[in-house]
Amino acid sequence: MPWISVTLNISNEQRSNLKELGLQFAEEMESRGRADKKTLEPLKEELSYIINANSEVKAIVKDALATGNHYALRLIDSDSEILNLPWSMAEESETDTPLGSIESLHILKTPAAVIDKNLSDFTPHIVSHCAFTNPALAFQQYGNSIKKR
Repeated sequence: MPWISVTLNISNEQRSNLKELGLQFAEEMESRGRADKKTLEPLKEELSYIINANSEVKAIVKDALATGNHYALRLIDSDSEILNLPWSMAEESETDTPLGSIESLHILKTPAAVIDKNLSDFTPHIVSHCAFTNPALAFQQYGNSIKKR
């Protein structure tokens, strides 16, 4: 399964708008257990716009839909408020399919600070987790010193 890492390209205006919409969404979910359509639609539109503006993401989403090939899509950003948004509700523009409905697309969210660090900065437990979840990166950093379990 290919791992595709994508740094989110979000303008300051979009970032501010997303945070406001995300806060509204969170408040409604916490107070009532559901969010109104008037909150969900603008949030879904903003998330969809950002996802569809990236040609690499668009290509893997299209392939996952058409072929069922599995992909791990790692969204990277320095702001946890942005990462914690419900990215799975973003829709692919040609079919209006929510990303969360594509069974072969696995969305991960990673803070930029983690991606920017060298694996040697982490404890052995984290390094072994990295070796399990991303063996290519772990072996690139450590070679054969990481043993398979």
